[in-house]
Amino acid sequence: MDGIISVLGVLTLVLEGISCQGVYAPPTVRIVHSDNACSVEEERYSERVYTIREGETLELTCLVTGHPRPQIRWTKTAGSVSDRFQDSSVFNETLHIAKIQRHQGGRYYCKAENGLGSPAIKSIRVDVYYLDDPVVTVHQSIGEAKEQFYYERTVFLRCVANSNPPIRYSWHRGRDVLSQGSDKGVEIYEPFFTQGETKILKLKNLRPKDYANYSCIASVRNVCGIADRRVVFRLTNKTAPASIKLLVEDPIVVNPGQTVSLVCISTGGEPAPSLAWTSGSGSLPEKSLMKEGVLTLPAIASEDAGIYSCIASNNVGNPAKKSTTIIVRALKKGRFWITPDPYHNDDNIQIGREVKISCQVEATPPEELQFSWLKNGRALRSSERMVITQTDPDISPGTTNLDIIDLKFTDFGTYTCVAALRGGAIPEISIDVNISSTTGESHTYTHTHTHKRIEYIWGPANTQPVFGHCGDWTHTLNTSFW
Repeated sequence: MDGIISVLGVLTLVLEGISCQGVYAPPTVRIVHSDNACSVEEERYSERVYTIREGETLELTCLVTGHPRPQIRWTKTAGSVSDRFQDSSVFNETLHIAKIQRHQGGRYYCKAENGLGSPAIKSIRVDVYYLDDPVVTVHQSIGEAKEQFYYERTVFLRCVANSNPPIRYSWHRGRDVLSQGSDKGVEIYEPFFTQGETKILKLKNLRPKDYANYSCIASVRNVCGIADRRVVFRLTNKTAPASIKLLVEDPIVVNPGQTVSLVCISTGGEPAPSLAWTSGSGSLPEKSLMKEGVLTLPAIASEDAGIYSCIASNNVGNPAKKSTTIIVRALKKGRFWITPDPYHNDDNIQIGREVKISCQVEATPPEELQFSWLKNGRALRSSERMVITQTDPDISPGTTNLDIIDLKFTDFGTYTCVAALRGGAIPEISIDVNISSTTGESHTYTHTHTHKRIEYIWGPANTQPVFGHCGDWTHTLNTSFW
């Protein structure tokens, strides 16, 4: 009897252990949703479709079973959910997206795994429904057929809006509903390439009664409680596309730090057009200010240079556009090099031969760049033995050359290349080249760029032309002097 009791006790302990630890089992998954859905289509081709209105809160919960407890991860068709939402929601059972937007629609997956068997995956497709305000644009065509002696003036009113699901459009003239065939002077059609994205109202050979208020109504048939949207356009005998004028020069050349104002005025258009400025770089500078067609750019900098366009639109015809270019004066990337006489076999700089000192600078605008040469601080003019040349001023970077013909000891000294802009207000760039025989073994280059001086040493044993750049000059330049 005691033996039976002992066996029962052991069996009880084993069962209790199993109850505490649980039975190992692979994961299973089920997705449930909150009550914010407009509709839910249950299992269809192994997925469900969850429809929600834009701006509502999406809440999906992943219910899992399995032992050990499975790890959960939410992902989306186009990539990980963590790319768009807080990481805290990705690894939780509940995926919470407040004020969902249209681009957040798609197929969502809940994946659960605990190392036993294959991961369990379930998905649900989320459709975000929305309807934007429609926009009416007006275009006009004028045709003439001389053989039939008639003159036709036709107007097209195009209505378009963004939506999901597709829109159903309807047109009204005043209070009257317009439909295909209801008026011989009216034609309503949908271009075959738009796939329901627009509906066009064609008014053939305008009549007095065609000058009226036209309403375009966009409807998604109250899906998700989304109300119809309406836009009204008044067509008159004065309806005309926008036209504008810029009260600025083109191009505009300014100094850095200046405040620049671009003025754009409307010279025509009915209804009155709206004015906006755009930049060729894609976005206007953050510091820019815009008011009633005037764009102000305070403390302009080189990175603000480029093409600026004024665009006027009143939804009649094509928008009017006029552009101007802002050029911000600048001098940069000064550079020089020494070249021996290229007509000799040896490239050494030697007494009695030609030496060319070249100076190059990037200038904006290039046509304002001007060079001057100094020797020992005094102006140097071109002569038979000191020939000064300059490249075409419209070519950037600009280059000037000083050719010293038949180098003599009297030519030793400090030669300075000075680059400046005619517009002024920009610090000049100057480069000093010191040609000297005081050491016999070495000679010194000095460079001045906006009051900074750096020295370079010449020494024997290098037969290559000498190059230098304004900026990070820290190396020794060597060349044979004779």
